[in-house]
Amino acid sequence: MSTASTASTATLALPVAKTTVAIPAFHALGHTVSEVPTDGRAFDIHAFPDVLQALTTDDHTAQPSRPHPVGIWQTDLVRYDHADASDMATWVARKCATTFPVKVISEQARRALYRRLAKPIGVVERVISANIVTDQGGLDLLHVFGSAAPSVFFNHMQLATGAVTDQVSATMGSTGVTAIPVASGGTSFTNGMSITLGYGTANAETVTVGSGSTGTSIVCSATAHTHAIGDWIVENPTTSDNPSSVSNGYDSGALVSGAYTYSGSGAGSRQVQIVYDFPANSGAPGAGYTDLWMASAATIATNTTGAHLTRSPLAVNSTTGANVTISELL
Repeated sequence: MSTASTASTATLALPVAKTTVAIPAFHALGHTVSEVPTDGRAFDIHAFPDVLQALTTDDHTAQPSRPHPVGIWQTDLVRYDHADASDMATWVARKCATTFPVKVISEQARRALYRRLAKPIGVVERVISANIVTDQGGLDLLHVFGSAAPSVFFNHMQLATGAVTDQVSATMGSTGVTAIPVASGGTSFTNGMSITLGYGTANAETVTVGSGSTGTSIVCSATAHTHAIGDWIVENPTTSDNPSSVSNGYDSGALVSGAYTYSGSGAGSRQVQIVYDFPANSGAPGAGYTDLWMASAATIATNTTGAHLTRSPLAVNSTTGANVTISELL
C-alpha cells in the first residue's frame, strides 16, 4: 500500500487496517483524497456507483465479471498527532510509567498502545478493494457440500416432482415464435417464469413466459431456434428458490465422504463433483422426477436447501434407478 508524503514535522503514519488484496478502484477511477469521507462521515460504497460497478463488472460495463468479489475491503492510512517511530517507546513509557515499565512491553503491544492512545488527525489515504476467493478458499467453501456437521451443510441429495414441465405438441419450424404449442397444461407456466425450451437438445434455449398463456399455448419471448414435436419445456430454477416442502421426495440419506471429489483452480473452475446412485424404487411417482436438490436434511423445509436443478421427468421405478452426478463450481 502506498502512503502520502509526510510533512517536515515527521508526522507518523500508521495503518489501522491490513489487507492482502489490493484492487484500488477508488483511485483508478480518478477519485482523490479530498473526496474521501472523514471520520465524521462514514464511508458508503453506494455513494460511489462507479467504484461499486468496477468492483462487480469487467471494463466498467454492464456485463458481469468472473470472479465476482465476495466482499469490499476498506483500508485507511491515518496520520497521528505524534511524530517519529523512534520515539514510540519513550512516548509509551511516559503514558504508562505508573502502570508497568516499558521494557516488558513487546513491540506489537507498543504499537497497539500507540494506535489506541495517540490522536488521529486525518486520513492520508483510503483504498477500496475487491476481495475475491482464493483457490483454497473456494475449495473450503465448496466443502459445505459434503460435511456431516453442522446441520447447515448440504450432505443430502434429493429427487422431487415440483418443477413444471411439458412437451411441444406441434413443430416449431421457424425462429421468432412467441407462442409454444402444447397439448395441455400451458396455464401452469406463469407470467415471468424462466423456462428452457428444447431441454436436452442441441437447440435448447431459455425464454421468458409472458401473460395470456392458455392450456394449449404458452406465451413466451421470441425464440431463436427451431423445435420439434416432443421437445421438453422445463421450468428453470432461480436463486430465490427456498421451498418449505417438496413433493414425493426421494432422499439419498446423509452422503459419505466418498461421494465428493474436489478439484480445480481459478475462479469459476474450482469444483466439487457429487455422485449418488438412487436405487430402483417401487414408490417413485409415475410422472417422473423433475427436481434435484442438495439439502441439509432428509426432510426438506425452509432454509435447508443449497442447490437446485430442474430437468425433464426422470423415470425411477421398481426396476429402474438413477445415477446422478452434480458439479458445483465456484
